[in-house]
Amino acid sequence: GCWPAQSRLRWVCIILSTSVAAIVADNSSDLVQDALLLAQGARYKEAVDVLREAVSLAPANITALQYLADVLGASGDAASEVSALQKVVALAPGSAESLLALGSTLGRIGQLREAEAVLSTAVHLQPANNDARSNLAIAWAQLGRTEEAESAFHAAVAADAPGAASNLGFFLRQLGRPAESVEFLRKASDASPGSLPAALQLQAALSESGRLNEAIHLGYHILKVLAPGDATARSQLGQDLRASHLGEHGGLADEFLVAVASRNHAAVHKLLETVPELATFQDEWGVSGVVVCTL
Repeated sequence: GCWPAQSRLRWVCIILSTSVAAIVADNSSDLVQDALLLAQGARYKEAVDVLREAVSLAPANITALQYLADVLGASGDAASEVSALQKVVALAPGSAESLLALGSTLGRIGQLREAEAVLSTAVHLQPANNDARSNLAIAWAQLGRTEEAESAFHAAVAADAPGAASNLGFFLRQLGRPAESVEFLRKASDASPGSLPAALQLQAALSESGRLNEAIHLGYHILKVLAPGDATARSQLGQDLRASHLGEHGGLADEFLVAVASRNHAAVHKLLETVPELATFQDEWGVSGVVVCTL
């Protein structure tokens, strides 16, 4: 699968195969159909065995090889997935999609130079393929070719390629440029408002940029809406509260964090009454203390 966005660059996941319905209609192989049904039930080992049998009977059956690669990937056997994809590429060397699938898989398992070579060929064959360009940018970034990677990431964002804004934002954070990353991470978060990884990336970038009020506000939102009790969001929120002017009030910032995370309405009310600065944060966002207590 794709690498999680909160911890690293996100490769675009490539699924070569067409729908089950299309295969049923267009492919007479009972073995392939049986394997698809097994895979749908997450019975990957059995599906792989059936697909290997189908390939042994017809080594040039690209459809069977594509499905074999997909199922191997779903089962976590990346090395065998690469082997199946290499056979697909050998049978269809002019297919940018097949090269993209192979290059992306090579990248996800850390074979970056091989991934770069394959993805470069895919881009050469199909220059308008934004997924290939995005994944080539990731390979460049992880190979330390930062100027080429940044240029490619910006081009991918301009083309509205999947995951491009998140990748560029994370890449800029890696380069120590969190202030620049905020724009792109916010775009990624806005595009996927229910995504915890996107929100956590933005929260961290806001904090690193010194935009503590926004980081604290987003931390509240994460704990209230996206993932109540999430350890990463809570840790970041506590760090930001302590770095703000609330840190001047001893342990009250931590008390407030605990009260919010545990939804202890009475404790939140008491803290708001005791420390005016706590209510000030709410006023700055146009949010009343009553709303805070709904957390």
